[in-house]
Amino acid sequence: MLAVAHGGSADVVRATEGCGLSWCLALIAGLTVAGCAPTSEPVPNAESTTTVESTTTVTELEASTTISTASVPEGAPPSTSAEGLDLSGARWVTISWDGLRADDGSLLWQADVNPGAGSVSRDRRGGLVFTDEVGLWWMAVGAAAPTLVFDDGYSEVVEVIDSEEGPVAVVAYAPRGHMELIYVRLSDGKEIERVPGAMVEPRLEEGEEFRFPSPRTVGEEYVSDTWSAANGWSVWVDGLVFEPPAEGPPHKASSPARLKVSNAQGEVVVDEAIGTDDEPWVRLHDFDGQFVIVSRRPVEPVLAEETFLVVDLGCETCTATFRADATSTSLVGGDRDWDGPLDFSERSLSEGG
Repeated sequence: MLAVAHGGSADVVRATEGCGLSWCLALIAGLTVAGCAPTSEPVPNAESTTTVESTTTVTELEASTTISTASVPEGAPPSTSAEGLDLSGARWVTISWDGLRADDGSLLWQADVNPGAGSVSRDRRGGLVFTDEVGLWWMAVGAAAPTLVFDDGYSEVVEVIDSEEGPVAVVAYAPRGHMELIYVRLSDGKEIERVPGAMVEPRLEEGEEFRFPSPRTVGEEYVSDTWSAANGWSVWVDGLVFEPPAEGPPHKASSPARLKVSNAQGEVVVDEAIGTDDEPWVRLHDFDGQFVIVSRRPVEPVLAEETFLVVDLGCETCTATFRADATSTSLVGGDRDWDGPLDFSERSLSEGG
């Protein structure tokens, strides 16, 4: 799930067409966007190039070394299986130019995605919601193919709320050169009023009443929104400050991005540096109350390969890592009923645990 940048102008939105709304922040920061032009259509039978690395085996998030990828057999339709979507054995999913894939590399659906323009979120009921160049899709648990819910490619799914209305997608939508948040009921594709239960809470400055979910600056500091799971635990990223450049965009961080976690009592129990000199930019992708997915990347190019970390707050040696470019990722299933014990240290954020 991507944190969506609020560009604040039609020019910024137009400039990022074909690159995904979530990359607007890079333009706002004055970075050079290279290689954003839409490429050729994805090849349906192309193999994934994502390599997954991980560490010690854990009970619920079983790790392994290098996982080979799988492609759709010659002539086969792009779908899951005759039995339909079953993510019970998956740990996370990704969407990128090579399609919607499970963590073992298997192709779930050949989505029509230009680099950096796809997004994915769990529907909290065992299914997935994703966006591509066509629009917003829902692939419910057991479905052999996704259903087109919202026919417009200028959108990204921020999260899915499991509400009394059923699953409701929170969508960042840019139809006419400006962004707005809309709430789309997945069962019928209708836009509805805002519903309670959102996980992503925008970080507001004094006097602000509402902000689009986005990583942005507060003073000189870059911060993310706060993600709060059903068990009351929350995660966010802040602390990134760049040295003022002599000219051009900033390149060197004077203070690294830090991952922060609070427990159900509101106590900050994790405060560790996660950004590095080579990869200062950090994105939060998902949080289910125990597992956190974050990625970090260099300042340039905007669509650079990123290091993804799937962090288990209950096991400091169980971090799984992989590298991919122009990718959005999400955990699967609902939030976890977990309340510790916390087993976390700086080691939890290192590649390979």
